[in-house]
Amino acid sequence: MQRDGDLLDAKLKKTEKEILSLNMLLRTLNVKNQAYKTTFAKADPKGNDVSTKKALETKAKQIDNQLKRKEQALHNLEEDVAVVDQRLQVAEEEAGQLQEFVNNLDDQHQRIDSEVADQQDRLNKTTDSATTAALELRTVRNVGNEEMAPEELDLELQDASQMNKDLMTALADVLTFSGDHRGMLEQTIRDAGLKMA
Repeated sequence: MQRDGDLLDAKLKKTEKEILSLNMLLRTLNVKNQAYKTTFAKADPKGNDVSTKKALETKAKQIDNQLKRKEQALHNLEEDVAVVDQRLQVAEEEAGQLQEFVNNLDDQHQRIDSEVADQQDRLNKTTDSATTAALELRTVRNVGNEEMAPEELDLELQDASQMNKDLMTALADVLTFSGDHRGMLEQTIRDAGLKMA
């Protein structure tokens, strides 16, 4: 019986240890379960965490809005830069074309200046020759140096007639483009005693 009592006593101690161990495990599980429950528990609507959360959400929205605005501004700026680059390229092309045009005009101007100088030299030589010929003609015709020979008068009359024709042609061109003022111009020409061809 002593042996049975010792066996029962050993079993009892073992069972007590198991019960203590199970109680400890149960307490640990309860603590963990309670902590787990509190993570899913609704927040206190009047607690400090709610106001912090609202402040953080508001700040996050503000930062998100600022980011969106800055992204839009960056996009607009990139578009503006692209447009300015395109305009700059067009302006550079136009500047190149204008420079080429100016160079061509300079070349033409130099050629015209050279031709005018040549023509002026020829005119001076021709005028000198005509003056000499006129003096010789006047001497042959026994006309004084201040009077004109009949041939000179004929040449002067031909020059005046040609100039008159050229002026009348130019005047007809002006009348063609005069539009509403044509009638007034024609009347002025008639008043001056001129006849249009």
